[in-house]
Amino acid sequence: MGEVWVRSPYLFDGYLGAPGAEAHRRDGFVFVGEIGHLDGNGLLWLKGRRTRMITIADQNVYPEEVENFITDLPGVAACAVLPLPDALRGHRLVACLEGAREPRLSAAVTDACRRRFGPLVAPRRVHFLDDLPRLVSGKTDHAELARLLEGGS
Repeated sequence: MGEVWVRSPYLFDGYLGAPGAEAHRRDGFVFVGEIGHLDGNGLLWLKGRRTRMITIADQNVYPEEVENFITDLPGVAACAVLPLPDALRGHRLVACLEGAREPRLSAAVTDACRRRFGPLVAPRRVHFLDDLPRLVSGKTDHAELARLLEGGS
């Protein structure tokens, strides 16, 4: 597991409209924040963004890995996973699913995550929202989602 550095004639110098959010460069390679590993066949598997990594009971956890797993489950349209503070373990995860509240789907997601990730990493709660908040790019707006959760939605 480590930082993913890439080299290509199509590299960029920074993020448009984000002063100071420049890509890290070294010897013709660029690092844009992803963590991953190469398998035995030389295939690259991404775990998540370095900036989103959290710890749960001294385990490094990438919420994207849990999001991707949940999104692939039957009946899930879209998913976002957020960390919440936990005094005992450092963090705990909550999953937010897009769509109407479905208790059976909530239970299926929780059970599948416990089998795949274990009880510490599996989301402790599943929330349903009509629509996940999105950025202009179409990606989930995690900051807005965190505000919604704090507000009790």
